Amino acid sequence: MLRKGDDISPTLLKAIEESKISIILLSKNYASSTWCLEELTKILECMETKQQMVLSVFYQVDRSEVRKQTMTFKKPLADLEKRFKNDIMKVRRWREALTIVANLSGFHLGVCTENFGFGRLYPNPVRIALISGSVGIFGFELDFGLGSELGRI
Repeated sequence: MLRKGDDISPTLLKAIEESKISIILLSKNYASSTWCLEELTKILECMETKQQMVLSVFYQVDRSEVRKQTMTFKKPLADLEKRFKNDIMKVRRWREALTIVANLSGFHLGVCTENFGFGRLYPNPVRIALISGSVGIFGFELDFGLGSELGRI
């Protein structure tokens, strides 16, 4: 568990290792964050070595955009290849991890603007589960405690 004042890198990686399930929320800016990409590779490593359950959520991005690394994923990854030209294998691992996660079963969350200009989430299993406050995934019951917060969206 991360506590205030902890060094985030080793603590976060240890928390990922000790988790039974990881939820990866992929968004338009995901590939711009080396932190997110490092966490992703760690999560997928734990999925392989520790049989950790992984749920992918695609928020305002299409799974094929992630898999093929096009649209909002193309430029950030190209920039990372320039930035890490002396460690190109790192970027290749990130690219491979994005392809793998895009091939996992998961959920898609989109935004529409029909509700008088306010964004609202399309109905889907993740939203319904979050609003109800819990979701059962592969026999695990997860309690998010976000029902009242998300109910206002």
